[in-house]
Amino acid sequence: MIGDEKMNKFMTILLILLLVFSNMPSVGAMPIEPRFDTTELSDGTLMITKYNGTETEVDIPSELGGRLITNIGSAAFYSRNLTRITIPDSVKFIGSSAFGSNSLTTVHIPEGVRTIGPYAFYSNKLTEVSIPDNVTSIEERAFQMNQLTNVELLGNDLIIGDFAFANNKLTSISIANGVKKIGESAFRYNRLTSIEIPGSVETIGQFAFSGSFNGLENELTDVKIQNGVKSIGSNAFFIGSLTSVTIPESVENLDSSAFAYHLLEEVTFEGNPTIGSYGLDQAGPRYKEFKGWYTDEEFTSEWNGTSVPEGKKLYGKRLPAPPQEVSAVKGLEEATVSFTGPTHMGGNAVTNYSVKVYIDGIEQIDGSYAILVNNY
Repeated sequence: MIGDEKMNKFMTILLILLLVFSNMPSVGAMPIEPRFDTTELSDGTLMITKYNGTETEVDIPSELGGRLITNIGSAAFYSRNLTRITIPDSVKFIGSSAFGSNSLTTVHIPEGVRTIGPYAFYSNKLTEVSIPDNVTSIEERAFQMNQLTNVELLGNDLIIGDFAFANNKLTSISIANGVKKIGESAFRYNRLTSIEIPGSVETIGQFAFSGSFNGLENELTDVKIQNGVKSIGSNAFFIGSLTSVTIPESVENLDSSAFAYHLLEEVTFEGNPTIGSYGLDQAGPRYKEFKGWYTDEEFTSEWNGTSVPEGKKLYGKRLPAPPQEVSAVKGLEEATVSFTGPTHMGGNAVTNYSVKVYIDGIEQIDGSYAILVNNY
């Protein structure tokens, strides 16, 4: 009997202990937040891997269960019909496609972020974005397919990836001294008319600021490149309305078609870069009047097309284009002829055009008179 009583007491105590400890949280258990799936990183912080909620306006917490959220994982908020998102200051890394294919109109990138991954905000409706100077990498297509009209890039050693801001509505951008690289097609398919590249930029990728033959995209009229830039990629400034450009001393490579299809009349070299094929080609369907590059203002010495001229300057020769909007007013034994001259003449005069005479709508064979216009 005594033994049975001791056994009963022992079992009772054991049951009590089991009940107590079963209700205690286990050490290292992951916090539960039904809206977010997370994974623990090697430093003990958390990465959000998936958003499970249905809200379209989301404030991401800075911590869950006492652990900081430092990473937004790949496709964590992809295509969730989001219209607003708040990213906490604790976040350092935004993964690929993290917020892609939503309807975000504005986004504030917090000071702690260092990397904005590829396609991070691809295909939203962003009209405004603030990017802090702590960001060192904006990876490929991060902000492509949005509606941004201006952007300010401040980062030290910042690398701007391929197509990072392509297919927006940018009319102005500010690139601070400290940006290191501009990737391929980074600002293609926008509406830029002027750009200044600081000397901290070592490489300008191919098609970085290129325009289009239809004139509906970048149509640069002013480009300033500061000393320090080393390489200008092929087609980097392809198609536009530049009339002059200066290539700084630091440039080592001016690749093929880098400044092709503009209205260039003068190019100044401060150094001796290697010039790629068609690097300064101005011929084409938009500018048929271009007749070649010369190393003198009198157009007597044609450029060889490959090496920097001794005088460090090139002069573009253009033949006159036909006058536009010609009209004539009949007078007493004379006619007053009015016309609008073409915009880019390259220093050449409009010459040797004829005024035709019509009587009752019939052209008079012997009634044409040559006109000579030297000043207008």
